Amino acid sequence: MRRISKLVLSVLLIGLVGCLAAMADTDRNWPTVRVAHSDIAGALDYVDFDVLFERVLTEKYGIPTIPFYFKSDDLAMQAVVTGQCDIYVGAPKYGLIESLNKEGVNIRSFMQTCILTYIPVVNKGKYQSWEDLDGEPIAVHSRGSGTEAQAAFVEKLYGIKFSKIEYIPGTEVRGIAMLNGQIDASFLGIFTARWLLEEAPGEFMLLPFQGCTGSDDVLMAKLDWLEENDELVRLIMKEALLMFRKVTADPFYVLDLRERYNLLPDLPPEQEGEFLPFWTTAAPIGYRSLNGGGESAAAIDLGFYSHQLEQKENLKIEDFWYLSPLNAVLDEIGRVRVIYDTLPIEPLAD
Repeated sequence: MRRISKLVLSVLLIGLVGCLAAMADTDRNWPTVRVAHSDIAGALDYVDFDVLFERVLTEKYGIPTIPFYFKSDDLAMQAVVTGQCDIYVGAPKYGLIESLNKEGVNIRSFMQTCILTYIPVVNKGKYQSWEDLDGEPIAVHSRGSGTEAQAAFVEKLYGIKFSKIEYIPGTEVRGIAMLNGQIDASFLGIFTARWLLEEAPGEFMLLPFQGCTGSDDVLMAKLDWLEENDELVRLIMKEALLMFRKVTADPFYVLDLRERYNLLPDLPPEQEGEFLPFWTTAAPIGYRSLNGGGESAAAIDLGFYSHQLEQKENLKIEDFWYLSPLNAVLDEIGRVRVIYDTLPIEPLAD
């Protein structure tokens, strides 16, 4: 059996009914959706999302989409703020939402796409515990990123203080920098951590890290765009959640997607070997958000990313999230629960 998990029949039926009910008129005059991705095209961990925006929405509903790829979260977010793009895909930017709200520019998160799964890796010759990193530097992705939030979380959890936060965008870039001895501690993506440990056996180690359930990536847009395009937003979220649930239940499904759409045809040999291992590793630890986050995820995020905010108390979720479309979609396709040790997916009781 190639599958590592089973879907409960009721969830399959929910997904099937949802798919049949979603058969829309592809001749409808949908607006073009311009998507600002905060990562490079062809990232291994976004194959399912690339298929969603560049294939599924167009083929199934006739929704035209245009992807834009930016080198950082800040540039991608700026594209939405200025009106160049409609939807932002990237790290939560709660501090930016807070400041824009004061200026009358209402940006909202409306769906969580994945949960933080970055792994703390250190040079074993220099550090072997979090206490060893007290007064030492650590490298993260960027300002306002999930890895920066993880570093702040660690300082509170272990009572330490990093001497410096170094910003080095790209998990692969940080992995290579560690291999070359340029940095000695960082948070790395799953496949980068695996690669580093295999490239230099015995030189690096993972540090313990629990209790981090904040969002890694979310979808964000201007509030007026979300309200004006309610039906479109719901279709995007429904297809995304159905895709995430299928990939989580069967990580080998990404191989089907890759073959069907000829994705990443020029993938370098060193990354080719990490393609499937990433997904078979990511699914069991809950990489994809199967219910889109919602109010509980928003509440967790506002605590986890509080270092971004000026106001840290009496925060209102509705000032940062727009939940109406997501709740409507979940009422339609159902909410699911995952027990990640064996990965059964089952409906949540009402």
